[in-house]
Amino acid sequence: MKHFTAETIWVGIGVFLPTIATFVGVRLLTAAMSPDEYGRLALGISVSMGLVYSIGVGLWSTVTRFFPVAKEDGNADWYWRVIRRSLLSLSGLFVCAGLLVWLILSVLGVGFYETCFWILALIFGGIQVVGETGSALQNAARNRKIFSIHQNLMGWGRFLGAWLIIQYWIPGALGAMLGFITAAFAVMISQRYWVKKKILQQWSDTKSQKDTSKAFFNYLKPLAYTGIFIWIQLFADRWALKSFVTLEDVGIYFALYQISYAPALYCSNFLFHLLGPVFFEKAGDGHDHERVGLTAKLNERIVFFILILVLIGVGIAFWAGPYFCSLLIDSQYQKGYWAFPWLVASSGIYAVGQQFLMSVYSGVDTGMIIPFRIVTTVLAVVCYMLGGMIYGFEGIVAGGMIFSILYLCLSFLLHKQMGPPGLKLPDQGNHIPL
Repeated sequence: MKHFTAETIWVGIGVFLPTIATFVGVRLLTAAMSPDEYGRLALGISVSMGLVYSIGVGLWSTVTRFFPVAKEDGNADWYWRVIRRSLLSLSGLFVCAGLLVWLILSVLGVGFYETCFWILALIFGGIQVVGETGSALQNAARNRKIFSIHQNLMGWGRFLGAWLIIQYWIPGALGAMLGFITAAFAVMISQRYWVKKKILQQWSDTKSQKDTSKAFFNYLKPLAYTGIFIWIQLFADRWALKSFVTLEDVGIYFALYQISYAPALYCSNFLFHLLGPVFFEKAGDGHDHERVGLTAKLNERIVFFILILVLIGVGIAFWAGPYFCSLLIDSQYQKGYWAFPWLVASSGIYAVGQQFLMSVYSGVDTGMIIPFRIVTTVLAVVCYMLGGMIYGFEGIVAGGMIFSILYLCLSFLLHKQMGPPGLKLPDQGNHIPL
């Protein structure tokens, strides 16, 4: 219990302080950048996240899921081989994507400044995938202190680096993107060193008993296939705004999105990083249906706890929203302050849905995620595009709320498939067993 308490503190530091960094960073960058430049940065980051979500998130989840399996299998050379193979595939994809973007922009006659910006956006995404793979390994090994330090390096470093470059070298979105890349590169180099020192040097040299690489890729492939759909879900709102309103509105929305979604998403990440390795250990190799079912039941209790936090957070947002916005965002963005509590509500509902999916990841059959991601992506695009087309900025906010509710309902149905018959949500008097 003492060890778990220490882990909780370090994971909390790795989540709470980067959340504060987001608030500080948004304040710094919105003061240093006009709304339209901030909107350009938002679209650039959405391109960066295309690589992160199409490959990175699935790879990190798989690395974490199979770490305890590899740990019990001697030197598990298959484990390190498939990780290297996945990262090499990413490098090839990254080079092809970069060449394709350069060719398209050249044909369209886009200027040098704009071309550099979009190429740098791709570089930022590629570096993040490699660096965060190291974080996934440290988290899976429950090296929480190292994990926390690197989360803070990235969380604070990207905003401070962006602000310094904007102030003293290159203004606007291009300077901000260079700052993000600098922080991501520093984290990647540091993670490489610490993975060797804290994991590889202490790894067993006993001969591996089995090759589980096929199961590794079977787990990864559905997550990689559906990653592009997650990306569309999370960034369709910004491109809908770009299509139906102005780049300035994109910047205002992105600033509000960052401070409203940060608490719920970081809380969700905290629980995933803290409880993910615990859940995966309890579920074993995922073939014991009783163990997986009990893990799903535990997850329901976690969901109930998150739901209480969401209700409290939404109440605070409606009560003190204008104050928070004026504190955390520059006044040139104030025409969108009214949307803050509604975005907080949307993010909270979405986070509850995300936690339900932990039950699916605790098993090994991630194939059921594919139709789920396709359906929810179509719903996201329809909600945002219709909302933006009919009502503009207000329609995007309303579309996000509708989509989050639908996402929660579908996540719950998927979660129920993982548990044994008769599982029920916990009574209010129950406590969360850790």
